[in-house]
Amino acid sequence: MKFICYVDGFNLYHRRLEKTSYKWLNLGKLCQRMLSHSGDEISKIKYFTSKIIPYRESDNSKWDRQYLLWQALSTLPNLERIEGRFSKRKKRWRNPSGEGVYLKTYVEKGTDVNIATNIIYDCCRGNFDGIVLLSNDTDLSLPLYFAKKIFQKRVIVISPAEDVRGSLSMWSDVNKTISEEDVKACQFPDEVVLKNGRKIKKPSEW
Repeated sequence: MKFICYVDGFNLYHRRLEKTSYKWLNLGKLCQRMLSHSGDEISKIKYFTSKIIPYRESDNSKWDRQYLLWQALSTLPNLERIEGRFSKRKKRWRNPSGEGVYLKTYVEKGTDVNIATNIIYDCCRGNFDGIVLLSNDTDLSLPLYFAKKIFQKRVIVISPAEDVRGSLSMWSDVNKTISEEDVKACQFPDEVVLKNGRKIKKPSEW
């Protein structure tokens, strides 16, 4: 069976990768590893993410590491990166003296809508057998319902968290979780050769 895999990049990062040393992740290997049967094939990976905005404008280290990962992922022939954006917000917080202050925060926007829209769009086009959703975000339950019940696609949900949340599992045929062993087994080599022949190296720290 042919599958399209939809990867919720920040959900994967915060739920599984953030506290590990396995952020140099080859999504092609991971998606294929998590399929149910050896004969199944990932025909397309859609990777949903956003460019990091540093809290301090002078600190670009996080963006530099993210860009290196994006370059490594660009070597995968079946991966498409689809970007959302970060929106700046002010959040009210009380300091220990009880005084109210406002802190600047950033919230990622657009990923849920982008994933849902792409699932429905791809199902309308039709040339595949099932979808793999790599996320634990229950806002994506409705597009899973349409994929399974309306378009008759096989649905696999892969959760970066410890379990698959109820409204996602309700519309899936197979539920799986990603372990630390899974991401450890699916790392890029320390040195990656890009399509133009240039070599990049895994960041020394994250």
